Amino acid sequence: MRRAEPFVAYLFLLPAMGLLIVFRLLPAAAGFGESLFTSNLSRAERAFVGLENFARLLHDPIFWRSFRTTLFFSLIINPLQTALALALAVLANQRVRGIGLFRSLYLLPMVVSLNVHH
Repeated sequence: MRRAEPFVAYLFLLPAMGLLIVFRLLPAAAGFGESLFTSNLSRAERAFVGLENFARLLHDPIFWRSFRTTLFFSLIINPLQTALALALAVLANQRVRGIGLFRSLYLLPMVVSLNVHH
């Protein structure tokens, strides 16, 4: 009976792997395949250019500015937001004087409908 346990574990992983393939890997492969072509939508032309699009991208200053901005958000802003959210969650879980008011103010944006703001 113990031999079947690894098989059962892989069986449980199958749906997740299928979703990963369908919604992550196949679109990524399709996007990479499309990046090897250039298109002219006004004339319905499509030509294979290979890695030329990537070479052009590496020399584009707008790409590098966007890359720096994305890197900044990924390495600095996102960890700070996560740390702040964790600190607020820990604070909201404390038993101190005035915590009821803090929790009310903290959760108010989540319970007030967006229609009230408009």
